[in-house]
Amino acid sequence: MKTYSKIEDVIHFIVQNRFRFLAQNADIIKIILQEILVNSGLRQSLMAAIQDTIIDDLKMQLSRLQNDNPNIVTYQEDCEVIRTGLGLLFAYFFQRFVLEISTQSEEKDLKCIEEQLIKLITTKV
Repeated sequence: MKTYSKIEDVIHFIVQNRFRFLAQNADIIKIILQEILVNSGLRQSLMAAIQDTIIDDLKMQLSRLQNDNPNIVTYQEDCEVIRTGLGLLFAYFFQRFVLEISTQSEEKDLKCIEEQLIKLITTKV
């Protein structure tokens, strides 16, 4: 992700790469989801690990992108962008792998998510 400077390229990489990771690890992710619903210790440990690694890295990358792309909207909290972006991707994962709702075109679905994210974080120039 650090090798990209255009926001469209970064969004494409994130959506494609992270969805591929989710899809390849769907079975273990579903087990983890079940466990965090009933195991508060695991939930707290997982949230701390996510905060210390993933969220902080995403905030740093978002800041770098804002410097390179002046059309990126500045939100009061970087977490707003991260939460919404991850929410779109996770909702699609949930549809496909938890509810097992098929799709006519995964490629089109992921492209739609990319377009939604770009609209979310950029202003029209």
